[in-house]
Parts: sequence; structure tokens; C-alpha cells
Amino acid sequence: MAWQNWLARPARLLLFRFVSRGLLAATLILLIVVNGLTYLERENYLRHIIETTQERVARLADHLAHQTPNPDTTLHEAQGADDLSPLQLLVLQETQNSGLLRLDVVDTNGVIVASSVVTEVGTLSTASEVVQARATQQIISQVMGAEGNSFLHFAAPLAVGPETYVVLVDQPLTSMDALTQNSRQAITITLTLGFVLMFGLLGVVVYRAGLEVEHHQSAHEHIKSVLGRYVSPAVAEQILAEGDLQTAGERREITVLFADIRGFTAIAEKLPPERVVALLNDYLAAMTEAVFQHGGTVDKFLGDGLMAVFGAPLAYADHAPRALTCAQAMQTAFRKLQPHWQAQGVSRLGLGVGLSTGEVIVGNIGSHQRLDYTAIGDAVNTAQRLQSLATDHQILLSAATRAQLTAVSLKSLGLQQLKGKRELVEVFRWQAEPE
Repeated sequence: MAWQNWLARPARLLLFRFVSRGLLAATLILLIVVNGLTYLERENYLRHIIETTQERVARLADHLAHQTPNPDTTLHEAQGADDLSPLQLLVLQETQNSGLLRLDVVDTNGVIVASSVVTEVGTLSTASEVVQARATQQIISQVMGAEGNSFLHFAAPLAVGPETYVVLVDQPLTSMDALTQNSRQAITITLTLGFVLMFGLLGVVVYRAGLEVEHHQSAHEHIKSVLGRYVSPAVAEQILAEGDLQTAGERREITVLFADIRGFTAIAEKLPPERVVALLNDYLAAMTEAVFQHGGTVDKFLGDGLMAVFGAPLAYADHAPRALTCAQAMQTAFRKLQPHWQAQGVSRLGLGVGLSTGEVIVGNIGSHQRLDYTAIGDAVNTAQRLQSLATDHQILLSAATRAQLTAVSLKSLGLQQLKGKRELVEVFRWQAEPE
């Protein structure tokens, strides 16, 4: 799918995960914060309304303290202001000025002595809050109705001398609902803009981090692919995991292996180039597999020969036994190739192998145009000379290699003069059993 292809790059995938998960988290945070702040603002507004209502009740209490209301005054239909008591006038005035839905003053007997609904003066109050407020001597308040059409239902007890009155108020909360809605919108817009800005900045940071991860992965894969030319995938992973790749050049004791086909040049002259390439590919694939199986590193291919090292770049103490075991496996693999070649008209071939152990310099050797991971030192030259001396199915070893081997049957060939070396070198031989 197109979006999957777009997300193939680590930087984009990291950014996608950040945005998708971040949006979910931001949405939850936004809902929690908006609802929390709206709730706090609503509570503050209610507190203000209750305080205002308490002030209104206090004014009514002051009037009650200075007069004794006469319900009979309003039992008949009012003809004018002169027919109403001062308390009733005050109730009507408070109702009109404050936009109250209802305002009642109820005496100890439950009779409404003043009300915003004039016709109910002198009647018994049916509000349960009146009885509850008088019984508990506490203010009773609750929000009634739905948002947009809600009101505060408020009942407060008033002790005036021996009498206990209850003031019942229905305060509309339309302005509170509108204020809450406007506040919610303002908070939502502010937080959304803040999240957008924050996500924008963090998105840039995450994307740049993704690019760093991508670059690191690309470099990791490149190094792994390069190492894969020399060592097995398992060794490559171990080298990268341990960070044990020293490419600048270091002194290290290793065992060097050279292998070469005997009589290949004469055979190659008689075969078409395609057949020669196919034969070499079969041979080098089998030899490389043997090197990899024993933890070695393929240094280079030399026509019909190859050079391998054991103990670099991944160091281990048993590099000499590994090298000999590998050489033996190479001889076995070479013999198994013979029937296939002979079926194609290639005469019987032989493999010579040379092993030498010693301190060398290993690392990247070359120029900035081309670098090769290789080994430089006398052990390399000695292994190459021993391979030149080896005949069919032979493995020749230096004395330094022999010294690191135990329980191995080898035959000493005595001191030998190797090409390019002034001093004689003791040579040991391992030879496969003839078929």
C-alpha cells in the first residue's frame, strides 16, 4: 500500500508513531484539562451566585427584623403598591432587578409571607427544601434543569427573634451556561494552538532523531554488508554488537591461511572462460563456507586461491586450531567437488594449503579511493610460501602454528628454505588420506 511504502523510512515511521500516539494523548489531555478548568470556573461562578443570593437573603432578613409581615394584606388581589407590605415590595424589587425566577419568604408555619408570585402570598409552601432548611438550619442549594436552561434552587433559614423564616430563591444560570460555553471554547482553542505549536516543534525534533536513527541503521547495514564479504553473518552481528571492529590498524596474533588449486592454470588454458568462471565460483563458494563455519575471515581471493585469517577482526584464543580444522574441511569439500568437475571433463585437481601463526598488523589498508581489511606481517608471507610448497591435498604449517596445536598428528618435514626468507623454517605437514 502507498502509505506503507511512505512509512518504509525509519524517520517517517518514527514521526508517524509520534504524531498518532501524541494526538491520542493530546486529545485525552485536552478533554481532561478543558473539563477540569470548565468545572472549576463553573464552581467559582456558583460560589459567586450563592454569595450574591446570601446578600439578598441578608437584606430580606433586615426587613423581617424590623417588621411583622401581615399575610392578610395580600390575600386579595392587589390594587397597587399601597396594597403591598414593604417586605413584598422588596421581594418584587429584588425579583425584577436580579431577574430571579422565584423568590419566596416562608414563615415558621410554612406560610408564604412574601413572594415574587403575588397570588401565592398567604398560601402554604409545597417546597421540600423549605422543610429541610428549617430542620437542618443549613443552606440547601442545588442546580436544577439542563445546560442552557438551568437555575440555582436555593433555600436559606433565617432566625428573626423567636421566628424562623426560610427564603426560597430560584436564580437563573443562563449567564453561567453561556460563560461556561465561551470559556470552554476559549480554553480549547488556546490549548489546541499550544499543542499544535508543541507538536510542530517536537515533530521536527523527532523527525531529526529519526533521520539519525535512519543514518545509523544505514551505516549499520552498510558495515554489516561489507563485513558479510569477509565473515559469516553471525560473526558480523557479533562484531557489531561488541563494537570490536578496529579498522585503523592494530597489532594482533592471528593464524593466516592460504589455499590454492594445483594445476589450475593448465586446465584453465583448455576450458572456455565461462567454464573457468563456473569452476572457480563452485570452488570459492565451498572454501568460503568452510572459512565462515570455523569463524574465519576471508581476506581476499587470488585467482584460484584465497587468503583467510583467524583471530581478526573478532579475537579468540584458539585461532590456530580453528585454522587447521578449517583447512581440513576445505580439503574435504574440495574432494567432494571433484566428481562434478570430472563429469564436465575436468581432470582431477588438487588443493594445497599453508598455515602460519604470528603477530601482524590488521586493519584497513589502502587509499581513500579503495580500502581493504587485511593483515600485513611475516606470518602472512610465511603462510603464502608454505601454500606454494604444498602438493595435492597437503596442509603445511609453520612451527609457530604447530606450537599452538595439541593432540594433532603432524609430520615434520624438517627445516625448509622458503622463498624470500633468509632463515630456514621448520615445516610440518598434514595430509588427507588418498581416496
